[in-house]
Amino acid sequence: MGIDSTLITSCLRRVKSVFTSSSSTTTDMAAPTAEQAGSHQDKPGPVPQDPVLPDYPVFVDIPDVDNVLCCLSVIRRNPERRINIVLTPRPVDFAVKPYGTNRDRIMRELWRITDEPDDGLRNRLAVRRIMTPFGSPPDWVKDLEDPIAREYFLRPDKLFRDDDANKIKSDTRLYMQVSAYRFASFLRGRGIHHSRYRFFWSEDSMGRVAPGMRHATHVPDYTYGFDDKLLAEHNAALEIQDDDQRANELRTLCTTYVEAEKGKWAAVGVKTSILGTLNDLMEEQSMVLPDDAEVKITIGGGFTEVVTYLRNKKLWNEKVRRRAWITAMAGYIKGEGNILANQFNISIDLSSAWEFFALVQEMQIPTLLVPTELVKDPAWRLTEAQLKDVFEGHPAVLEAFSNFTSQAKALESITLFDWVTAIVPYILHLLETRKVVPIIATESWTTSEPFATDVPVKDEEGKIIRMETKMKVRTTMVPVEVNPQPETIPPSTDAPSVMLRFKEASPGQESYVRMCWTTNKELIRPFQEGEIKLMKEDLDSSRDTVLNMVAVN
Repeated sequence: MGIDSTLITSCLRRVKSVFTSSSSTTTDMAAPTAEQAGSHQDKPGPVPQDPVLPDYPVFVDIPDVDNVLCCLSVIRRNPERRINIVLTPRPVDFAVKPYGTNRDRIMRELWRITDEPDDGLRNRLAVRRIMTPFGSPPDWVKDLEDPIAREYFLRPDKLFRDDDANKIKSDTRLYMQVSAYRFASFLRGRGIHHSRYRFFWSEDSMGRVAPGMRHATHVPDYTYGFDDKLLAEHNAALEIQDDDQRANELRTLCTTYVEAEKGKWAAVGVKTSILGTLNDLMEEQSMVLPDDAEVKITIGGGFTEVVTYLRNKKLWNEKVRRRAWITAMAGYIKGEGNILANQFNISIDLSSAWEFFALVQEMQIPTLLVPTELVKDPAWRLTEAQLKDVFEGHPAVLEAFSNFTSQAKALESITLFDWVTAIVPYILHLLETRKVVPIIATESWTTSEPFATDVPVKDEEGKIIRMETKMKVRTTMVPVEVNPQPETIPPSTDAPSVMLRFKEASPGQESYVRMCWTTNKELIRPFQEGEIKLMKEDLDSSRDTVLNMVAVN
């Protein structure tokens, strides 16, 4: 199964430039104070924080470049606070080769076997097939004739399993270490002092999180912090045909990166891993968070960890008056331009997502949802010229986004989902919002009557030589609400079989969830102007502050 690893590494080199200095594994860090350096123990106690300005948590997944920009924005918007970044793990399979340059060939084969008269839906279903993870090969795999396509789809996606016989858990543990150091490198590169953030995760999440997409679809984001030497070795590793040998080599490269990063952090007094546990964070916060604290929570990933956080009785109970305010990237308004049945942050743990919306209702937590349409729909998406304005003076960041988008091939152009989510609360007055309620639904398809339309006929060189009238149909997905609605959904590391969607709340219906709405096109221009202004501020390294407190656990 051939992959043009030279091309892949060329893209990775351009992406990694924003996460590393030009030649070293990490950039230099300012030395901590004696108090900071001396406070890092193997088992740290409660970490001091400003009683008036307590820490804020950010819950994000890892792969996309916009995840770390979400963290950057929350840090910038709260200059006197420390931000606790909680990372959601994704199942990592180092033995799987990415689709790479085989993707177009595979797409042609999937298009061939997809029997659907509506060309738009046919393409959508073909893309869904190349992206959707599965535990056993679907029936349609038997129709594949192309040997490369068959090889990719005869191999199921490995999932988290208790015994970890498939090494997904151990590979993910390594990936989480790599990712924390990569995020830290990016933040330092934007002028963020290491007193401003900490990283956490929960191993328990591996019992609930499903792959959001096929392993072969994921870009090798673990390499984004690699220097040129490690990237060259990664290039060579991709050429190894034996799966186990290739996986072992990738593990070695990731371990090399982590050890180099640990050395840099140790030089400034941080002797332990920069990645702590969610349990330790919750225990600490229950002791130091003021009883009347108002905590802003930002979610740019799955809901697995935030449910655990909100269910913690030491943090949230009848004896304290703490209040939370939540902003989350989640869901569709209609989802007409989306390929997958569930929005990504929901799909990786639909069980926790469903539980989350029950929790915010029970706990009366004001929750704002940013749907994909606000960022992805052509009318609301930032244009190429607007993106150049945002990234003026920051070409490496723009190039990182451009090359990630090129590698991932899941989006038509740069799309800043989680970054926009972090910004929306500060320009919410420029948007319309509506009260919504979550529902569990299944997919149903309706097909229109045939209609005539003119389609271009092209010659062998791709030039249009004439127009022909053809009969076509249009197929539309309609969510069908499950009746009765389930109280809970069992956790599963498999891809979900139902959809979590949203509908407008009925008049007088109580709901603590509001969703940004995109029907008023007159709001686009002022919203984008505000959006661009705040993004430029986020990238301005002169705006950072240094906190006189412990930087990392």
